[in-house]
Amino acid sequence: GAFVVRGNRCVLCRSSEWKGMRVPAIESVNPSDPAEGLRAFTERCDVDAEDVVPMQHILPLTLFHPGLTTVHFFQAREPPPDKDSPLEDYDLSDEDDLYDWYTLERARARVD
Repeated sequence: GAFVVRGNRCVLCRSSEWKGMRVPAIESVNPSDPAEGLRAFTERCDVDAEDVVPMQHILPLTLFHPGLTTVHFFQAREPPPDKDSPLEDYDLSDEDDLYDWYTLERARARVD
């Protein structure tokens, strides 16, 4: 899996495979490999691998819901929205996109 941050936001993805939002994750034969976390992000969110960089100072985290998932941490290359723009403008979800950015508080409420 992949936990991707951009400023004070993290990414959650949606899929026809489940209801709600989740941290991007895929089934993997080698979940401890950071490349698998990157693959989860690129496949689930339909983005390029060059859009993020690994946060090598943060160790992977193993989660046990829904099932066993190893999450790797990444930072988006693009900066967060303009600091002069109201943050609430970026709190909108678009059901047509594969992913949305959430504050941690909003992500906890939206994650399935």
